[in-house]
Amino acid sequence: MNINLIVNLLLLLSLLLPLPVSSDSTATYTMAFPRSKNDFSRQLIEPVFVEAFKRAGAELNIISCPPLTCSIYVKQGKVDGELLRAMFYKHKLPGLVAVDASIYSITFSAYSLKPLIMTRTEDLAMPELRIGYMRGLFWLDNELRRIGKHNHVTRFDHWNTGINMLINDKLDVLLGIQHTIEHRLRENNHNSVHRLMNLKTIPLYTFFNQEHKDFAKKMESVYREMKSEGIEAEIQNKIRNAN
Repeated sequence: MNINLIVNLLLLLSLLLPLPVSSDSTATYTMAFPRSKNDFSRQLIEPVFVEAFKRAGAELNIISCPPLTCSIYVKQGKVDGELLRAMFYKHKLPGLVAVDASIYSITFSAYSLKPLIMTRTEDLAMPELRIGYMRGLFWLDNELRRIGKHNHVTRFDHWNTGINMLINDKLDVLLGIQHTIEHRLRENNHNSVHRLMNLKTIPLYTFFNQEHKDFAKKMESVYREMKSEGIEAEIQNKIRNAN
């Protein structure tokens, strides 16, 4: 057979065959999240967000960091965004793009060992109260600033620090995310600590750096689809059952 004919046939065949797809063709987004792999709430919600990114044609890589460190990583461009933050977070870092849909909410609550009676956030303004909460929780920052308590609180880097301070009478009131605090209290059999009041339930949103604004729109559609499937209620039920 003519060699040139064979070469031409092979060339034609190569044009007709689909090109091999590299495993690198799927974009991977590295997102900061202030929960370690061992945190029970992360274990419950991570599969949901992995599925969400998968529906958008991407892979999710989560790195753990304290809330304030997560903000620094985003600002420095070391990550592609933050997985979950309150919407007013965009005022802290205006260069970020929020996914305008939410499938996860948290409740901020107040806890104490003492028989205090509180029904509203303003009750925390009492001068003698020793209040503590975890750094990087901007909603609490704003609320305590609003009632004039912002400069008279203790901030710490880990939930366990705050719980230990409360147990050892170094705090009168511990503020934080309800399901996280109550899970840790049960883990350590701190049955004497009680919830004083719920402060507010807020939806959390995913934030991306500006360069990923098109993907943020895609994620918005995915989140709305998943919300219509009842995924938010499913997550909350799992958290309640775990507690």
